[in-house]
Amino acid sequence: MVVRAVADFRHAEGCKVFRIDLNSPGGEVVAGIDLIRQIEKAREQGQIVEFHGGGIVASMATVVIAAGSPGHRYVYLYALVVVHGVQVSEGPFGGRECFFPVAPLTTERDKIGSALIDTMATLMSKYTGKPVEVTKSWMKCGNEQYGNGLLLVRLGLADHLE
Repeated sequence: MVVRAVADFRHAEGCKVFRIDLNSPGGEVVAGIDLIRQIEKAREQGQIVEFHGGGIVASMATVVIAAGSPGHRYVYLYALVVVHGVQVSEGPFGGRECFFPVAPLTTERDKIGSALIDTMATLMSKYTGKPVEVTKSWMKCGNEQYGNGLLLVRLGLADHLE
């Protein structure tokens, strides 16, 4: 999974454009947030971080591609795209379930999950220019969105089809 990779943009010194081909079903939210931190650092240093989404751009990968430099976020028209909320594992041999806590937040799991959802919605709002209330609605269980690359462009998570 791409979002488990650690990007080291220092190797791109002198390069104006750092191209990343992304073909990922997603991955761990915390690892994705760390990758986004590296992308933002590179952008702050004046590098253009260009993404090209391939066969699948789903889950956390949709937020990672959105972190790229505006105008330089491409996605293949026929990519499988999935935008959904935070999922939690039911243990090492269990499946995954959609997680969206309802107030009052009483358990540690609810509090951590709520903080992750807030972080994800804030990041997507930052990258799309849409209000946090809109991007947070994408995180609600039962509001999953499936489609092709056009979905990412329509939501503002990518800029261009290729």
